[in-house]
Amino acid sequence: MKKKKAGWIAGLTACILIIAAGFALAMDYGERIPEDRITSAAVERYGGKILSVGLKNENGREVYIMLLRHPRGEYQLALDAETGSTVALKKTKNASSVAPAPETITEKQAGSIATKRTGGAILSVEKGELEGRAVYTVRTRSGSNTTELKIGAADGAVISEQALPAPEQKKPKTVISEQEARTLALKKVKGTVIRSRLEENDDQYEYQVTIQSGKGTADVYVHAYSGKTSISWNDDDADDETDESENEQDENEIDEED
Repeated sequence: MKKKKAGWIAGLTACILIIAAGFALAMDYGERIPEDRITSAAVERYGGKILSVGLKNENGREVYIMLLRHPRGEYQLALDAETGSTVALKKTKNASSVAPAPETITEKQAGSIATKRTGGAILSVEKGELEGRAVYTVRTRSGSNTTELKIGAADGAVISEQALPAPEQKKPKTVISEQEARTLALKKVKGTVIRSRLEENDDQYEYQVTIQSGKGTADVYVHAYSGKTSISWNDDDADDETDESENEQDENEIDEED
């Protein structure tokens, strides 16, 4: 009994609010509420988009008849022209049978909306459909952050916005480990390894091993797959090293691998 009473009170309250909103509209504009104001009120009250509106006389009173497109479907809506109250609301189409709203913004404009919102650069813009509504899916990147936005193609409204996880950085598969590269480099140049790192050069991966020796500092490049090495000296006094001795060591290393 209490539940029925609570439901009745809630329904009555909602009706009072709708009627009050209608009276407020009528007080502002006199006998008939202007079309633009009443359509705005209808969208604010029910959501969606007004596709068409017309004024009709029913039983001695003026009524605005509207076609409302909503994510749940299409509705025929009738509002009293003087009070703004809802006279009738009838669903005419389900969401699955409603065609997407006509596009009024371009891909470029959708991208501009996204960049202003996120402050990032455009990665991609794709047209699609969401619950019977034409949308643009725009991805932007700002630093390491990637954001995906869905923007209504009819009105440019941002429907949703979400941060995407950063792509997983995959390390290249190599035959030779970094420690093995250091060992090969020390066979070329005797000394102490200062640092080593894996680099990509012309789609080829190689280790750069920097060694401090008695002759100076050298960068030994070790191919990450073949193990072939080459040397670049950083000091002028070590420039006399010949390629001949290096080639001999390369051949010996290849023979050892075989």
